[in-house]
Amino acid sequence: MRKLLSILLSGVMALLFCIVPVQAQERQETSSVTIRQTIEINGNYPEQLDRTVKYILTAENNAPLPNTLSTISITGSDSALLTFSVNEEAENAVILTEPQDDPYIYTITAQSVDDENFSIDTKSYQIEVLVQQTPDGQRYLQVVCIDLTTGKKVDTISFTHTYEGVVPEEKEETDPPKKNENTPTSYVQQIKKDVKTGQAYYLTLFVMVFLFSAAALWIMPKTSRKKNH
Repeated sequence: MRKLLSILLSGVMALLFCIVPVQAQERQETSSVTIRQTIEINGNYPEQLDRTVKYILTAENNAPLPNTLSTISITGSDSALLTFSVNEEAENAVILTEPQDDPYIYTITAQSVDDENFSIDTKSYQIEVLVQQTPDGQRYLQVVCIDLTTGKKVDTISFTHTYEGVVPEEKEETDPPKKNENTPTSYVQQIKKDVKTGQAYYLTLFVMVFLFSAAALWIMPKTSRKKNH
């Protein structure tokens, strides 16, 4: 009998040691939610797209929400943290100091982008933050994220956007302008051209004089013969 009681007592103690750390771990003053953005590119261009997408955080039932955290921007395939805290000195966090029976509720969605090739993930997530207080006055919170499309709890808020890659048109290679063979490319070539042009001119002139002289010599004897007769 004593042996059975000893075994039961050992089991209860082991169970307590397992439960107490879990309770201590759940009672946290600050909790962060990861918002992960993925950009999928259909096509080979561009290889990376550093597009910035804004996420709108909306508070329901007048839940506290500073203006600085109502919009969260993420660039490229990256992630950001959204932090909730009961500690008034926490930085860059939504401060919730009032314990209540019902959770504070927030909704987060992606803002549309003015680009016909870029498709925004239209999913919405609900964030429930329950603030409670221990008998000794210690406040703590619990955060639960729910995918409103599936209704399931998630550990990470994930958005997957799609970009239809547009391959830029290849510019047609144009042939370089053909060089005019008659156009000299240097001073020396210009001189050579002038010499050739002058030689052609004088050669033509010489041929014309020669033909004129030959015609004159052929006509003159005939004229003298006619006079003699």
